[in-house]
Amino acid sequence: MDLSKVIEKVPPDQLRAIAAITSCIPLGIINFLIPGRIPRLLYSLIFGLIIQCYTYRIDMLQIASATLINLLILNIVDRKKVGLYCFIYNMTHNACLNLHRFFFDPERWSVDISFLFCITVLKFSGFAFSYQDGLATAKDDDLTDQQKKYIKKYKVENYTILEYLSYIYFYGTATLGPFIEFSDFKNFIEKKEEYTKISFVKTMYASFSRLFTFLFFLGIFTLLKPYSNIEILLNPESTIQTKLIAYFLGVIYEMRYIYGFCLIEIGILASGFFYVDEEQKKIEREKEKDNQVLAVKDDEIYDKGRCIKIKQLFLIFAPTDFFKYWNVSVHLFFKRYVFSRMLSPKSTAKDKAYASQVVFFISALWHGFNINYFFLFGHFYAYTLLEKQVRTFLTKTKIKVPSIMINFTRIVILTTLIQYHCFICLCLDSAKLFEYFKSVGAFGSILILISNLIMFIVNNCVKNEKST
Repeated sequence: MDLSKVIEKVPPDQLRAIAAITSCIPLGIINFLIPGRIPRLLYSLIFGLIIQCYTYRIDMLQIASATLINLLILNIVDRKKVGLYCFIYNMTHNACLNLHRFFFDPERWSVDISFLFCITVLKFSGFAFSYQDGLATAKDDDLTDQQKKYIKKYKVENYTILEYLSYIYFYGTATLGPFIEFSDFKNFIEKKEEYTKISFVKTMYASFSRLFTFLFFLGIFTLLKPYSNIEILLNPESTIQTKLIAYFLGVIYEMRYIYGFCLIEIGILASGFFYVDEEQKKIEREKEKDNQVLAVKDDEIYDKGRCIKIKQLFLIFAPTDFFKYWNVSVHLFFKRYVFSRMLSPKSTAKDKAYASQVVFFISALWHGFNINYFFLFGHFYAYTLLEKQVRTFLTKTKIKVPSIMINFTRIVILTTLIQYHCFICLCLDSAKLFEYFKSVGAFGSILILISNLIMFIVNNCVKNEKST
């Protein structure tokens, strides 16, 4: 295979993004040699700006203008409301960029400024909410225990302009993210808590390991892509056998996201920001001993801001687990700063269900204006709803699920439903989306709707039996 011909086929915007992210490896090596807080802040800021200029050219002015407006809001608006104001502004700015992409670049997966901006929105908003929380106390009776925990851990009491700019433009997240907390970034810069004992060898090993994982999944995707294309499913002349092969190989489109997430993590791993000591790893392994993936809570995920946890992803059998290990940093943002803030100590199950609906809707809007996102996140909500109904039924009836049933459920998800949603992601216009639903009989959508209806009826029957 002629490598030069392969590289020629890669769009320039993607090549620039790959070059920018891999440049973080030498930057991470140099970072270990820089003494002092101020030099490290300046280093983070300057090289983050250089990377963004190289990757996005003139479009990086979108981030620059948003930075100025967010600083203005932080300094003018009442601090008790600053989080909400920043969130509304940033989501509006993000929506404008997504609308531009929707009208002028709907069919391409180009790496434009909207990719970075949607992650930077989380940084701007997360910081504003944390700064607002700097006024609150963990003893407030209006807060849930989870909210108190988040405030105690992530609140920002004060900051300097240099700290803020260095956090926003941190070179490890300057190309495509991921979202990180300001308090964690500050500890990283000042070498506090776990960052007092960062191992250079382990950090570089983790970064290069992610690089090879990226190449591995990229290789699988490149080899199998010719055999799995949505056009094969939509072509009426395709044979049943060809369509089945194309459908079941559709899991490679999940691999595309996996290698994309791995690529994103290369840079921030090289910086040492994701450093994990052996004691933390030991704790995590203990939790996984009996395959108790559900026991791991979001705030106990030891990799701060990680995008994906590949091993756990292939062990899931419940939708809520999927969101914990898929695009982890985005999941944590929405849980901490949207879902959690909509609840109070008196919140009922209906309040939580409503908060969950809002999160899924905002998440779809945050991703873009393509109709497939709204269908996709609507499906995701339906799956989480089904999981809750199944759990309710098991709790009421005290039925213990055999491990063989759990493993069977995993197999069903991995071999049928993941592909169904991967192809939904590929339908970037409504005509193609409905054509896809027609070609596969919309079986995944029908399955989840009927399953939810059955469980709703069953749970009500169980409830009525107990009451009599």
